[in-house]
Amino acid sequence: MLLKYLGVLALLGAAAVVDAGLSDVDYCSPAYMCSGRREKHVLACNHTGAFDARCPPNAEMLPMTEEFKKLFLGEHNKYRNEIAKGLTFEPAAAMATLEWDDELAYFAEFNVKQCGIIYEDQKCFTTARYNTLDQNIGWLFNTKSKFNRSNIFNEIKEHIRVNWYEQYHDCTQAEIDSYHPPQFKLILHFGKMVMDRNNRVGCAASLYETAYGINVLFTCNYARRLFCYKPIYRSGAYPGSHCRTGMNPIYPFLCSTKEEFNPNDYKV
Repeated sequence: MLLKYLGVLALLGAAAVVDAGLSDVDYCSPAYMCSGRREKHVLACNHTGAFDARCPPNAEMLPMTEEFKKLFLGEHNKYRNEIAKGLTFEPAAAMATLEWDDELAYFAEFNVKQCGIIYEDQKCFTTARYNTLDQNIGWLFNTKSKFNRSNIFNEIKEHIRVNWYEQYHDCTQAEIDSYHPPQFKLILHFGKMVMDRNNRVGCAASLYETAYGINVLFTCNYARRLFCYKPIYRSGAYPGSHCRTGMNPIYPFLCSTKEEFNPNDYKV
């Protein structure tokens, strides 16, 4: 039994997976369809909430507690703040502070219930508020003998740092100004993390045991897709030079949470 190895509820605290009434939404309705209302939502339409048939019967969702939300938000905003201040690249004129979105987290649940790294961002993938979503997916693996339930948070943080954020080493200012994937290099995860107009994120994580060991799969969905030949973020004379509502007191190089951003505005 998986909880023999994990004790997830003891680690994360009792909490339900994200719902917030979203299970009552008709994601097959025209409001959630794409391509002229002909293409159905790739994840949510007719989804029963069950794990995919490819998953082992021991698959579990990690409860998305406030502590877990703070982990994902904190790691994203920490690195956004680091980039926005302008020591690695030009400073960001107006980089949003990421806040949590339950619907994005709800879709992330569907993704990790597939027990595989399956990107949905190029398919019909939308919400009532956000036209085109994006996502990052992470995967952790440990043998049963090396698995330590108390290390899950730290391992997720390390994965985000090494496999997502540190792709900035292969990124140039030219790609910040006009995103285009460099040949033989990967900056996509980093670009999604620090897109300035994206102000919402929702994540989910599952855990399942195979004959080889323990797997933790986690997905973060973003309110805006990273488009080729659009800026990852717009540069300014100094950090926050275009923030009209001031700066975040915790992340001083990000705009305050009062700042209005439109992730659906593809002209910028």
